[in-house]
Amino acid sequence: MHSELSENNRKELLTRFKHPAIVTLNNKGGNQMQLEQVKTAIDATPKGANVILEWVRPMKVKKSCTARLTKSVRMVGRLGIDYDKQKAVQAKRENGDLPAENQGLPWGFWIDHPWHLGHNKGMKKDNPLYSTVDAETTHYVRLYKGTSDRVRPEVHFFKDGQEIELSAIENDILSSEKTEKSGDCFSCKTENVTRIHSEAEWMMVVVGSLEQMKTAVDVPVPAKVLATIQ
Repeated sequence: MHSELSENNRKELLTRFKHPAIVTLNNKGGNQMQLEQVKTAIDATPKGANVILEWVRPMKVKKSCTARLTKSVRMVGRLGIDYDKQKAVQAKRENGDLPAENQGLPWGFWIDHPWHLGHNKGMKKDNPLYSTVDAETTHYVRLYKGTSDRVRPEVHFFKDGQEIELSAIENDILSSEKTEKSGDCFSCKTENVTRIHSEAEWMMVVVGSLEQMKTAVDVPVPAKVLATIQ
């Protein structure tokens, strides 16, 4: 199937087909629409399966930076699994790399364990309203690396919508942006998620739509492309 899709057709798809995430990424009114999309995708995804995960987010910049810097990430990862049930986590608890028992979340609170987190910025954990979900709550999805050590994330950087090398903006971004994240899991704002999909399913949709010349099919656009049109 992959051979049926020429490079020209790929480029055509990326410019012709629109994905609802494009609308949500530009929606300044909130993240509810994107949150519902993430919920739907997770419900349809086998728990613990390796899937394509993509997101686009604004980078943390110095006050002197006036440009719009964004970062897009495409990786193979998993979601909907229990942190404490991972073999890597259990091994670290046994050898002392991690506490013998789960110490709880360092920040935020569970809305729907084990994938949906909430965070009320500026509130301390002893605040009775700390775990209250309201319009000001920031929503996160808990993600995990894929099971293959050979597949590395694909990362791209953009300045005002134009792709650029990280070295060209190093003086504009905070030091936290230059540190590679490590650990058994990480969290991503749901409003930044652009894709939770299996590559095989996506290619089937793409090839099928080309064969039938459909112009309104809902094809997930890669995060790298979304970053250029925000």
